[in-house]
Amino acid sequence: MTASTKPLPRGTLLAMEECINGWRIHYRSEQVARNYEAVVRRLARWLADHDSDLLTAHPAEISRYMLDRAKAPGRKGDTLSPSTLKGEWKAIILFYEWFKHALPDEYPKPDPVRSLTRPTVPAGAQQYVATVEEYERLCKACDAHPDKRLGRRNRAMAMLMWHGMRKGELTVLDVEHVDLTADVVTIPMTKNGDTRRVPINPETHAILFRVLRDLRRDTGPLFAGKKGRLTESGIEQAMQWPRHHAGLDHMEIHGLRRGFVTWAMEGQVFGERTRDVLMAICGWKSEKSMRFYDRSDAQTRAINAFHDVMGQRALRVVN
Repeated sequence: MTASTKPLPRGTLLAMEECINGWRIHYRSEQVARNYEAVVRRLARWLADHDSDLLTAHPAEISRYMLDRAKAPGRKGDTLSPSTLKGEWKAIILFYEWFKHALPDEYPKPDPVRSLTRPTVPAGAQQYVATVEEYERLCKACDAHPDKRLGRRNRAMAMLMWHGMRKGELTVLDVEHVDLTADVVTIPMTKNGDTRRVPINPETHAILFRVLRDLRRDTGPLFAGKKGRLTESGIEQAMQWPRHHAGLDHMEIHGLRRGFVTWAMEGQVFGERTRDVLMAICGWKSEKSMRFYDRSDAQTRAINAFHDVMGQRALRVVN
């Protein structure tokens, strides 16, 4: 999809702004509102390039746009992930729901998405999952950063994501959200608008203690750069150096969260309560989200289990 050069109609711009302002009020997570805004603006530009308009679009045009998005390259060159496509579809549905209810009763109610279903990502698209070895290499690369303070900050971000945090959740953390006495970090606002408490291990406790000591203040953002609080794109940029230094240029930062879940599920780290613990730590409200993460490495676990059992049987036959 190339950038649009056609100006958007004034009515479209006004409708978009009204809806986006409503999202900012409704969603306590600013990042969710920004993500939805980007989706609607992208759709509006695509429709303008195809001689259509956001407010008068036909269902076939929305369907064609979503099919194009399903084939679009992601950040790493592959197609968009299922979760990204699902989020974009949700934003489009919410926009037209808002627009339909915002119009006076005497106006026709456009609803081009009512009869459509969300397209799926083409088969073969895989989500990146960090391994324990890659996580450890990334942490060592952070320790090797020429600026020790930045290295400690970056390592703390990587370690918290290995504890199940999202990038967007790192951006809202303040100094006062870190409780080293209880070994808990409180996320004041998740992408669902909720508050969540995430426990930390002794190693993360130690690095956060040094990060807080480096900051020398009792308030303000926990992770900041020269221009202030780090954004999600700022976190991506901050992690470029350690990723490159560790030979992990292919790494997606969110893959650390997926890696933590996969590692915990494979080893049943928390025993019989592993699923319940992960749901609480990662902020999931249903097992559906967990199954989506867990299935990412299901084949690898199945192969390992097969070799473990069949290898032992083969040894018995030989002996």
